[in-house]
This record gives sequence, structure tokens and C-alpha cells, in this order.
Amino acid sequence: MTVWLTALALVLMLMLAWHQRQWHKPGQQTQTPPSTLDVLRHSEEKLRAIIDAMPGVFILYDQNAHPVLWNQNVETVLGISAEAFARSSGVFIVPEDIPRVTEIIRASLQGACCSIETQVLTPDGRRIPYLFNSAPLGQNPQMGFLAFGLDLSKQKKDAEDIYRLANYDSLTGLPNRTLLLERLEQTLALSYRHQGLAALLLLDIGRF
Repeated sequence: MTVWLTALALVLMLMLAWHQRQWHKPGQQTQTPPSTLDVLRHSEEKLRAIIDAMPGVFILYDQNAHPVLWNQNVETVLGISAEAFARSSGVFIVPEDIPRVTEIIRASLQGACCSIETQVLTPDGRRIPYLFNSAPLGQNPQMGFLAFGLDLSKQKKDAEDIYRLANYDSLTGLPNRTLLLERLEQTLALSYRHQGLAALLLLDIGRF
């Protein structure tokens, strides 16, 4: 995924360089080049097709960590309009992960590629597990950074289903022998560590 972000960052940088050259053509009077933000906004139509075709959510943040460009998936996942997202901080994360995300943002603005698994908190209160990767948009912190997130809901559900199939009886839903042995080992290890005692109760259910 980091390769994806690096490649996209390179595309954005090349487009930025092309726009800058348009402002310094030989034989023409030198004009004041637009800011990075203005250039990126001018390039939005060309980038939109690429960004909207990407899976997951994509957000481009400026040097102040404010969102300036994002794909349609961001609005779909959060259930808000583009105008509402533009007015927001651009960070919809569960409160307990805000300190970690803040560190990721700080590192990204300093040129580091980062990754974090967290939960997106939507305005209607839903919590969605996401894996986010970030990559700087060049060596200059004034360029901002990219953030790319993938929804982990299906992977999480598949993992839970596999665990349940492996540890619970499919007919009764009760823990099976595998889970019993696992919990028994954990109990014995805990008793040994704390020099305590453990007990095992057996109930024989006839004709079950």
C-alpha cells in the first residue's frame, strides 16, 4: 500500500511541476506562480478520475493537516456532503486513538511514511475498522501528505467467523474441546505464575 501512495505522490508532484512550468514559459513575462494549494485545486479535474477509481478512502492534506482533496468514498463512508467534510477537521477517528493519530500526522508532515490501524467514527456514531497509510507529498513539509485507508470490516468478520468455527460447536454454539484445552492451558499458566490453585469441574450429561 505504501508503494501505491508513493506512486500517487509522484503523479501529483509531476502534475505540480508541469503547472509550475506553464507559469515560466520562455519568451513570456514572468508571472507570479500560484501557491501549491491553488495548483492542486486547478489540477483537481484531472486527478478526480484517478482518485475516485481508487479503492478505500483517499485524502490529501495540506501543510496544516487540513483536507484539500478527497475521493467520493470519503463522503459515502461518513455519510456527509463534500461541503461538510471541507468544513471539518478531516479527522474522524474514535477519541481513544486521537493521540496516536496526532503523532502519525506530525510524522507525515515531517516526511515519514506511516501506518495505523484504528476506527473511523462517523457522525451517526458508527465505528468502522480501518487501516490507514500515509505518505509525504515530497520532501518539503509545505507540500502536505496523502492518507489512504482501507475498510477492515470484512477481514475482521472473516477472522471472527474462522475463530468461531475453530473453537465452538456448529450445532450447539458451545465451546469445543479446542477452546477448552486453550483455556485450561491459560488457567494452569496463570496459577503457576501466581502460585495459586485451579479447579476443573466435569459434568456428564447422559444421552446428549
